[in-house]
Amino acid sequence: MFCLYERLAVELLRAAHDHDIRVPEDLRVVSINEMGLAETTEPHLTELEINQGLLGATAAALLADFLGGREVSSERNVPTRLIARASTLGQRG
Repeated sequence: MFCLYERLAVELLRAAHDHDIRVPEDLRVVSINEMGLAETTEPHLTELEINQGLLGATAAALLADFLGGREVSSERNVPTRLIARASTLGQRG
C-alpha cells in the first residue's frame, strides 16, 4: 500500500496491527516523503523520497511552457530515493 502522507501510513500500520494483519507478511506499506516518523513505527516504515521543491519547479516550468504556447513533453523525471525498511523487507527494528 502506497500512502501519500507519512501520517496516513503510520495510522495504516496501527490499524493493521489492531486487526491482526501482519506487516510486511500480509501487507507491505510505503510512505511518500519522510516527515520524521518512519523509524518510530514498528515495523519501521519504508519511504519513497521525492524532492518536492524540484517537483514543484518542474511543474511550474511545464505550465509556463504550455501557457507560452511551447511544446511540452508528456513525461518528466524527478529523482527519487527508496529508503527500504522493515515495512516492506520483513526485518524488524
